[in-house]
Amino acid sequence: MPSTLTISNVHLPGTGTEPDNNLYTVVCGDAQIVSINAFEPDATHSHSDWVDANGGLLIPSLCHSHIHLDKCYLLEREHNIKTGTFDEALQVTSQAKAKFTSDDLLARGRRLIQESILFGVTCMRAHVEVDDIVQYQCLDAAVQLKREFANSCDILISVFAQDPFWKSDDVNQSANLTYLRESCLRTPEITSIGSAPYVENSPEKSIRNIQAVVDIAIQHNLHLDFHLDYNLSESSKPMIFDVISELNRVQWSQRMPTKHITIGHATRLTLLDDGQLRELRRAIGTLPTSFVGLPQSDVYIMGRGDSRAPRGTLNVPILKREYDLDVAIAVNNVGNAFTPQGGPDPLSLCPLGVALYQASTPADCHSLLEAVSIDSHRAVGHKCAASLRVKKGDPSDVLILHGTRQSSITQVVLAPSVTRTTIKNGRIVAKRTVIDHLVQDT
Repeated sequence: MPSTLTISNVHLPGTGTEPDNNLYTVVCGDAQIVSINAFEPDATHSHSDWVDANGGLLIPSLCHSHIHLDKCYLLEREHNIKTGTFDEALQVTSQAKAKFTSDDLLARGRRLIQESILFGVTCMRAHVEVDDIVQYQCLDAAVQLKREFANSCDILISVFAQDPFWKSDDVNQSANLTYLRESCLRTPEITSIGSAPYVENSPEKSIRNIQAVVDIAIQHNLHLDFHLDYNLSESSKPMIFDVISELNRVQWSQRMPTKHITIGHATRLTLLDDGQLRELRRAIGTLPTSFVGLPQSDVYIMGRGDSRAPRGTLNVPILKREYDLDVAIAVNNVGNAFTPQGGPDPLSLCPLGVALYQASTPADCHSLLEAVSIDSHRAVGHKCAASLRVKKGDPSDVLILHGTRQSSITQVVLAPSVTRTTIKNGRIVAKRTVIDHLVQDT
């Protein structure tokens, strides 16, 4: 008989913005949720496994829709930040990459994955770089880690080019584009491909960068993930419209109907007015496109040197509510010069978002929790529940936030619990607890 996991004494999110005060018993099978019934305190459990949620909340599991597996925890090795600028981050990270080894990549990547699972992550789009510095080291480490954690986390490998494709002479191609192409030929585990077109030294070469990556994605049937429009300059034309134009030119929707387009950072869009944002929505049309805000990195890097100190990052609740855009939030980097602060907990972005977006209404909290869960799953083309309130037949990848002070979405978003149980394919893969011990004066 297939094994099941019974979760009892648990709340589910309400069907709207109002909390559901009822308690439930949820039975998870190997692949999907088998049943949801009213909680009966005196019921006995004949199933093989059972967990008491202590009146907490059950939601779909969390997802890293944008995280760099190969560049995490570099500052623990050498804290070499002097100015904190983006250019410095590129430079010191490039220097660190020259020292990467297989053992080093595996150790840091393994730690990131383990900590993420403890926080409730069961899926991640893991960006790994290929270029003339690291060649295929990062990619090979990601493949090994994908296999190692296959039963507890879906690691979706995204091969990524951080550095330019074209040299400053405007003619010669660097080796980076060749490595990107070759990686897709040698590594079938790759599910998406991306680049950072803004690193090219002219708008023309940025467009060529976009065209090259789109071409490779079509050849190998991959999702697209551009790190795009990472600036707050009024004089810089948003390149999202160039991406849309290229995708329409190659008939992406017709040729790649199951493949998603993800746009990370996109801080330049924070300068668009209402009319421009509505034009963006019209331009996207039916293209399956998600934006991923990366507030920990965006707020740290953007706006330096501006006396007004703008701190641009995508306003998730407004873009979703007023412009019908698909928007997620993600961690991006952990412990490096791009993002020296914070850890790999997606839920930590929710209270940060409350402050950044000045968004604390029940509807805002609902939107923020979606952004680190189901919206992030969808942004990377991963199967997930249709809403935060799971139902029978949904994937049995879920997260329990334990305790009566975690019984509603607003409570979870405003002050996430650290006591969590992560469930993947109906099986407990991680438990995170805290032991309180207050020492009183005698």
